[in-house]
Amino acid sequence: MEKEVCIICGNSGDIVCFCNSTILCYRCVGKHLISSPKQVHKPVLLKDVDMRNLMSSSWKQIKEKEKQILSEAAQTLEIEKSALKRVQKELSSIDIFCKDSIAKVKKFCMNLKNDIDQMSIELEDKIKLSCENYKNTISTDTSLIDSLKALETIENIEKSELTTSICSISSISISKLLAESFFFELNIQSSVNKSVSQLSMNSNPFSLDLSSSTESPFYKRSRTRVSTKILKKSLPSNIYSCLNNNFISFSIETNTSEVFSIDVDNKSVCTVVPDGSVIITGGQEKNSTFIFNIFEKTIEKSESMLCCRYNHAAVTLGDFVYVIGGKNENLCLKSCERFDFVNKSWQRIGDLVTARDRHSACVYRGRIFVSGGDGIDTLEVYNTVANKFTTLRTVLSVPGCSLMFSIEDFMIIFHDKSVSTFDPAKFTCSQFSMLDENEWYTNSSVFVSGKNAFFLRGNAVYKYNAEKGLIEEINNSV
Repeated sequence: MEKEVCIICGNSGDIVCFCNSTILCYRCVGKHLISSPKQVHKPVLLKDVDMRNLMSSSWKQIKEKEKQILSEAAQTLEIEKSALKRVQKELSSIDIFCKDSIAKVKKFCMNLKNDIDQMSIELEDKIKLSCENYKNTISTDTSLIDSLKALETIENIEKSELTTSICSISSISISKLLAESFFFELNIQSSVNKSVSQLSMNSNPFSLDLSSSTESPFYKRSRTRVSTKILKKSLPSNIYSCLNNNFISFSIETNTSEVFSIDVDNKSVCTVVPDGSVIITGGQEKNSTFIFNIFEKTIEKSESMLCCRYNHAAVTLGDFVYVIGGKNENLCLKSCERFDFVNKSWQRIGDLVTARDRHSACVYRGRIFVSGGDGIDTLEVYNTVANKFTTLRTVLSVPGCSLMFSIEDFMIIFHDKSVSTFDPAKFTCSQFSMLDENEWYTNSSVFVSGKNAFFLRGNAVYKYNAEKGLIEEINNSV
């Protein structure tokens, strides 16, 4: 049997230390322990065979387990690094996808614009050519002159109708056309989404929205553009207003009204939203919010506004009702807020540049335009992305309380005794006609049908025809 000697002095060994199976004598064991203080030492007498065998077996198992743990830890670390690297790669690919998608949309819109421009030129040329040919025909056709002569009197000739001229252009839904040709989708793959909270992008180009179990942050603008709710029923041809502690629903088709008693007044404002509700806000010394269900004809009280206000303006854009300016205890307000009618909550937004009351607001292509107010002739526009109001260079011809609504691509503004048209594409305003009265601010909703707009002012219902520039009272006993 080979003699076991001390690794330090070479004398006969007395102890084995299982830090590295080191043989030591009694004199050198202290030196060994001090020389390697960071190691785990397990000294055992050489003559204690049972303990030596037990320690040897245990130490071997510990070393194997340590090796296994370190190997698994290294593998886990590599997997984590690989996962993070893959996520970063995916983020980069989404950025590229975003840029490519935007470029495709821009190219599509540019091609569409070019096609429309070319079609417009061709149609104009065809109209001009047809009219010239027709003029040449009737000016040289002697039979037409003979037919007119046969009428015998000048009066009959002047009353005669020579031509029938019709130019009819049917309106089309650009959003519907685009919805059929545009598809957009981002989804977590089914192979990994079991452990990931549901997160996806809607494929409808006009309701792109992050849908998750938590509310999207305020800066997520996608929900601002269009409502995420789809209304299956068409809204009735009604206008809504508040008068003498009553909420009024007036049907234009039947010329009748329904009255509901709630805690509102003549200065509360009504706004129709696309999910089939009317949002009723504020009033004299009130910050209340009521929701009227148009189809079920029920009223519920919702979360109150952040401040009391009356004589304010309110419009619907996306899933929000924007409440703008007004008065609070006779103090004219710059402050604005918006009501999320899906989640029933209020949020503060950017202030007006100029404090206003008895003004009006209107939505055009995702922006909110504000006009007039008591003694004010300026207009402002609100950018939902920048969360900021900006004063426009153009002004109203006469300052005053206003009523504003959109018909086709123009906005009609009643202010003082003037009716002006505002072109939101060019930011230009021009006087169109005059009115007999000078106070047209209303707290009612406005219903637009074709060239006609209907609204309530007090207990009277008015109809304005934009084509003729005429306003008439159609009911004065609501």
